Amino acid sequence: MALPMALPDQSNFLGVALVVNRNRDGPRFVFHYPSRIVPPQDEFHRKEFNNEHIDEDDIFVEDVATDSTSAALGGSRDFMPSAAELARWNHDDHLVADNGTQFVPWEYVAGVPTKALESILTPPRPFHKKRFQISLDSVTYISCPIHVPTSGVWARGRNKRAKNDSGKAKAKTGAAAAEDAPGSEGTAAPVAPPGAGAGAGATAPPPAPPPTTATGDEEQEKEKDKEDKVSSMNMFSLVFIMSPKRHEAHELLDTIYHHIVREVNKVYKYCQESGDLVWQESKKMIQLKDRARENRTKMSVLWKEILAVSSLAASMRDIYEAVCRNRIAVLELALAKGSVGHSVQVPMPFYATDVQPQTNEATRGLWLTTSNNISRQEAYGGISAFEKCFALLLTDDDEKKIVEELQARGDKAAAAMVELVKASKPTLSLYQVSQLPDTMLTIQQVCAYAQHFIYWRRAMAVPPIHARDVYVLSPNCDISSLARASASFAKTFSNAPPLPDLLAALSSAPRPYKSFCPNKSSRPAYLRILAWLIRGGWVCQLCTFAYVVVWPEIQYEVEYNLESEDLARIKQKQQRQKQHRDGEKDNNNNGSIYGSRTSAGLSSSELYEERERQQQQQQQQQKETAQEKQYTLHDGDGSDADSNDADVGEIGGMSEWSGTVSSMPSSSRHDRDRGKNDGRSAAEHAAERARRQRMAEKAAHNLAERATAQARKPVPRGTNHPSVNNAPHLAGILPHVILDASKPTGKESLYLSAIERNLRARRMTPPPASKKETAATAASSAAASSTARSHHGHHGHHATPAIDETTAWNERVGEMWPVFWKHFNGRSALERIALLEDMKRKDVWNLLSSMSEHLLCVRHW
Repeated sequence: MALPMALPDQSNFLGVALVVNRNRDGPRFVFHYPSRIVPPQDEFHRKEFNNEHIDEDDIFVEDVATDSTSAALGGSRDFMPSAAELARWNHDDHLVADNGTQFVPWEYVAGVPTKALESILTPPRPFHKKRFQISLDSVTYISCPIHVPTSGVWARGRNKRAKNDSGKAKAKTGAAAAEDAPGSEGTAAPVAPPGAGAGAGATAPPPAPPPTTATGDEEQEKEKDKEDKVSSMNMFSLVFIMSPKRHEAHELLDTIYHHIVREVNKVYKYCQESGDLVWQESKKMIQLKDRARENRTKMSVLWKEILAVSSLAASMRDIYEAVCRNRIAVLELALAKGSVGHSVQVPMPFYATDVQPQTNEATRGLWLTTSNNISRQEAYGGISAFEKCFALLLTDDDEKKIVEELQARGDKAAAAMVELVKASKPTLSLYQVSQLPDTMLTIQQVCAYAQHFIYWRRAMAVPPIHARDVYVLSPNCDISSLARASASFAKTFSNAPPLPDLLAALSSAPRPYKSFCPNKSSRPAYLRILAWLIRGGWVCQLCTFAYVVVWPEIQYEVEYNLESEDLARIKQKQQRQKQHRDGEKDNNNNGSIYGSRTSAGLSSSELYEERERQQQQQQQQQKETAQEKQYTLHDGDGSDADSNDADVGEIGGMSEWSGTVSSMPSSSRHDRDRGKNDGRSAAEHAAERARRQRMAEKAAHNLAERATAQARKPVPRGTNHPSVNNAPHLAGILPHVILDASKPTGKESLYLSAIERNLRARRMTPPPASKKETAATAASSAAASSTARSHHGHHGHHATPAIDETTAWNERVGEMWPVFWKHFNGRSALERIALLEDMKRKDVWNLLSSMSEHLLCVRHW
């Protein structure tokens, strides 16, 4: 969950208001909370509201603005109180003008009379269950209006029967019924958050009672009730009054609409259809306000009375106070058949990716990490990266308390949640929890319930904690709460050192967390301490991130191989062209010989005619040659002397040809035939042939120069340590850093392959084996030797071929290089590779150590 840039607070969330509309009386502004909603630009009233000093300049400014204010208050300038009277008005008592006009404090909200607002904030039916937003100056009103069903009756059971009787709608499926339930839109209602209080979750609506046969009196009563409902409220809307800053308006309004406005209006719609709650409570509040107007009751007294007798007004107060403080708002609405509970909130992140400004109190003290870059779509071995890399850490130390609250619910989902709470540990990933032998939860269930706990702020997703990881004091911790946290820490861990001392030790030189444990037996207790520190945002994990660095030796090898391959490819192409030309020349010679042999069988008269024809063709050819020469010398491009010389030489060579026409090259005959077809003269074809010949000679010359330069270059030779290769031919080549090895560009894929060859070829000592591995290897070697001796018997002793451990280790490092390089992007922590690839942690770090020469590593949270 990304950290939101704009969160609701008392500076941008001014209040909430309930507006209803009736067929008879029209719109009514029922109630608003807090009692006094001041527009942000009203500096005069803001100072008075905050008990600040009001000087004469403020009164003068207020007096100048009275003309515009009078229009807003619904009166003319003559009937308005003076500026001094307005300055003395505390907006709690009733204000009476000189002419006897009474100004009631609750009839003005954000500087605008409620008579004007109630008409604006009651949109027509096309806005039913849609976003309705309007801005007046710097104040924005946003709501999700709810209109009465088309049957004109709010009751849920009657609406369903009316639809069935009319045949205009099909029976609702389970998903469709859940759409009308609070806390859902097209899906089933979410499970209640544990620990949020009785009835805190979104409770599914009770099933409609089966139809029963009623007597005549009961039918008359129902008809009366139906008539009363039809003639009463036909629309209501809970309006949220916002004053966002310009740069945060779009995000803030979207956030509060999708998470608060829409959800609360759905709950109110359900309560209205189930028990006519909204209208009954609205009628009660309107009556109290009318009586207080007559008795000139103070607004503070009236508001206390309304909040005490109306659960709807109390829910509005809970919404405002909870949302302003970024907490979960727990609504309790009293119906005749029981209470309805629901919880709404603006989802808050449990982490921050960077140190936040000290002025941002909402994010101060959050756990600092960048591990959130793990994508839920990335899969390793069929399991998502999120499931492999994250564990569930409860935000409450008392696990038994959460279990008791879940068991009190008694449903099937609660039982599965209890099993997850008992099985999950901060040292186990979600995937590892699902693989425990004593749990019956699938990986899908584990992830679903874990997301539920995280959403309702009862848990946080953290990378599994490990004693070998490095943890340091968080730069984002809230030092101001250290005293209170120290007392809680001492109460929870009585045998641990004081919290300030532990934090001071963690803020020194970074080292593995296990070094802080006095002995191995106390390590589990210290891991619980670590979980407490992460939960409170006191520490953050120092992770290692890597990029691939390509040393000049690798770059030179790749460039040299590319140049050699390019030269070889050009040479092969030229050889193929030469073979093609030689083949054409042989075909021409064969045709000339065939023609001469054929002419030998002619008679003397036929032979004389053949010779005459050949002489005519030869004369014609000489004329064309002269024309081509003249065109080349006079009509050619005079700026290209070499071109003219080449054309003249070619023409001279053509004039020396002899023999029959069949002995001419096929390309010349093709050019002549093509010249007849495309309308170009023989001279133009000759110039084109000369140009091609020059291009071929130039290409051959360039190829020879490149081949010579390539032959003079030193042949690349791999070394065991490319980073320290200071050969003269590598001077001037700078190391290249691959920013994301999982998405190589250009030559970067060739660099990665060259590094793999280097890892396989170099002689690198394998890491020392542990004591257990050494004992197992020795036992297997002894067994193999004994088997060999018994097998060979009297034929003599033949030693078993020893495995070259160095070569085998280098081959394994080279084999794992393509597997690991997708994690070398500067964003994926190397500490997560073991979890993602299902490998032993020690084996992963040994492999990374062997690859370290080709890695550029950085460390941060």
